[in-house]
Amino acid sequence: MPLITASVLRYITGASMCLFQLTHELEIHAQMPSFMPRGSKQLPADLANSSRLVTKVRLVVEAANARIKRCKYLDHILPTNQVPYIDDYIESVCSLCNKFISPLSANCESSEDVLCA
Repeated sequence: MPLITASVLRYITGASMCLFQLTHELEIHAQMPSFMPRGSKQLPADLANSSRLVTKVRLVVEAANARIKRCKYLDHILPTNQVPYIDDYIESVCSLCNKFISPLSANCESSEDVLCA
């Protein structure tokens, strides 16, 4: 098991703080499904509902990622000389998906559905 040195810990802490600041500025609230407390047989209602919502959103994100990976070129690890062009490739594949493949979800009319997503 590798040891974590002070410089590695400083790098990890600095990177996570930068990520935290960026997500805070963009008003992105990251969540993960809840774990059951020790000794309990089920989650409380509020934690169960938030876990369901996280799972619901995650399924849509994973389905969108699967659509992108259907492109053979983006299905594997790209060579390092292609790094400057990855944004262009993904943008092209996503625009083709948007044009020729049906949407992942139907348009929601109620404001409650928009707020939940």
